[in-house]
Amino acid sequence: MKPIDVQNQPVLPPRRVLQIALTGVKYRLFRSLVTVAVIVVAMAFLMNILTESLIKRAVAASVRDQIASLHRVDRWIARLSMARPYE
Repeated sequence: MKPIDVQNQPVLPPRRVLQIALTGVKYRLFRSLVTVAVIVVAMAFLMNILTESLIKRAVAASVRDQIASLHRVDRWIARLSMARPYE
């Protein structure tokens, strides 16, 4: 295995070190905020789809019940309005 030759590292002034650190934090913070924003938008979209589905199911069940009720009333009206022969 080839030996690694480590050279002397440059010594940076504290101001430059702080500047590099803050730049890294800003970049990572922006990236984190973008990631959180994307996740929030995705969750909002999924909740919208779920809520819409639940509302559609509730409306469909209500309409089915109303139609069934009207159908029963129609049957009774049809039976009661049938002409009966005089006895």
